[in-house]
Amino acid sequence: MHKNEAQHGSHSQENKCDSFPDRMNVLCDKAGGGAALARMAGVSESVVRKWRQGESEPNLSKLLALADAAGVSVAWLAGREVSMLADDNQPNELAVRSIAGDSSVDTQREERVKQGMDSIEEAMPIVDEALSSAGVGIDRHWRQMIASWVSKYEFEEQHIKDLASLISSQAELANEFALIPGYNVEVAAGSGAFPSNEAPSRRLAFRHKWLRFKGLNEKNLVLVFARGDSMEPTISDNNTLMIDTGQRELSDGAIYVIRVNSHLVVKRVQTLLNRDIMLISDNTAYHPETLSPWQLNDLEVIGKVVWIGKDI
Repeated sequence: MHKNEAQHGSHSQENKCDSFPDRMNVLCDKAGGGAALARMAGVSESVVRKWRQGESEPNLSKLLALADAAGVSVAWLAGREVSMLADDNQPNELAVRSIAGDSSVDTQREERVKQGMDSIEEAMPIVDEALSSAGVGIDRHWRQMIASWVSKYEFEEQHIKDLASLISSQAELANEFALIPGYNVEVAAGSGAFPSNEAPSRRLAFRHKWLRFKGLNEKNLVLVFARGDSMEPTISDNNTLMIDTGQRELSDGAIYVIRVNSHLVVKRVQTLLNRDIMLISDNTAYHPETLSPWQLNDLEVIGKVVWIGKDI
């Protein structure tokens, strides 16, 4: 592979990193696995596993250690920069020595992280003064992050204000709305794989309050497109469907996205007394389809339809 092709592949991978777990997976690939990354960053494998699964996120000192170990930009790792490359774009010396088994690396890494934290604390008054004059309030985590950029890039006051304003706006948006991922997946026509690790093609905002009222967990929700008229008038062609992948137990009368014989369909379900499952189309021009218990091995419930987006 030519160098420019390899770089293109790397940049393509970077641009798909919409979340911190995505970026952690990139770091693990870069380091040769989660165990190697944990050793290089001086943390436990279980901690790295939780970060990869989105169960928790590192504090600032751990974030600095991760970036330092993997030789990537702290801003990229925090989701605030497109490029993952550190300024020198060179393999990290401490990371290489850690892999080689140098026992003195931990002490040197701790010293480098401490120096980084000290420089951040020195820049904090500059950040706080700029935020105070701009009337922008953000939590300590983000103030520390801005301070790390101030110490490294020598941001001017206006840059600090602009960045803080952006962070504050995004924080307000995140507090009010959940951004549900949408994928270019069509149900009720053709075959197709349901989204797993690929990046979403869009996101729609739904209020957290509404999701709680509906008893929905945003981590289980995805958006897909409906195709065809078999569920008219309930669901029309090209409607957006919100699927709760956490609800896979069939409930009579509810609508589900189901994979049957390698096809994704959206149907209303009914359980019969003989344990057969009837897949019902709301459009009466389509006859119901009945599946016997022995046929259910070929049926996979993707999730329950909990919201339908319609054009007027």
